[in-house]
Amino acid sequence: LMADLSSFARREAPLPEGEWVALLPGSKAAKLSVGMPFFLETADHIARERPACRFLLPLAPTTSVEELLRFAGPTNPIAARYRSAVADVDHGVLITTAGTRIQLIQEHPAHGPLSQCDLALTTVGANTAELGALAVPMIVMVPTQHLDMMRAWDGGFGLLARIPGLRRLLGALLTFWRLRNNGFVAWPNITAGRGVVPERIGEITPEQIATEAVEWLSSPERLEGQREDLQALRGEPGAVMALAAEVRDLLPRTLSSA
Repeated sequence: LMADLSSFARREAPLPEGEWVALLPGSKAAKLSVGMPFFLETADHIARERPACRFLLPLAPTTSVEELLRFAGPTNPIAARYRSAVADVDHGVLITTAGTRIQLIQEHPAHGPLSQCDLALTTVGANTAELGALAVPMIVMVPTQHLDMMRAWDGGFGLLARIPGLRRLLGALLTFWRLRNNGFVAWPNITAGRGVVPERIGEITPEQIATEAVEWLSSPERLEGQREDLQALRGEPGAVMALAAEVRDLLPRTLSSA
């Protein structure tokens, strides 16, 4: 069934022609606090190298445009570590101070727009399984450098960040996860038992991710290779039609001919 998802979704919501990059910074505060400023600056770097590139950002059901703006703005101390910021939101398009335009997708699920993207930049989590099911090439990243800044936050997240030795605990948890999952954190890699999609974990920078993204976008054959690997993991297309044929054959003749 997952193999038919992309073709259905593309017909339902075609994107304008061009090169598209999806940004998936996460849905919860812990990820958005880092993801929004990190992904905005990454998009600005990519846009400078590839001015024709277009960006989209699907909103998770649990978040809102206002929440994205809050994590991208001055009330988030992590955002001060990055040069990019939001200048405006115009008719569902987020515009950075550098002029990069990011289309906000508020439909749920966003399978149609996502399935048409050339590349996705994503945090670790269930979204890596969704992108894999859609056969969208991706770079999976986990920046780990902002725990000190998070200690200044109010509420439960700030309390969590102030736990002594949290950085070592995070490292231990990542190590444990990798030991349990063949050394990987992204679901396509865990499923395959090998590095189908790149994982970047640690004190990574937007410049590094943007450089890698541009290298992928500049190599259509590499993108197609990753897409084919993801397609192989999810199964061959035609499952829906095959299932329908099986059901039809099981129905009484009078019903199946109706």
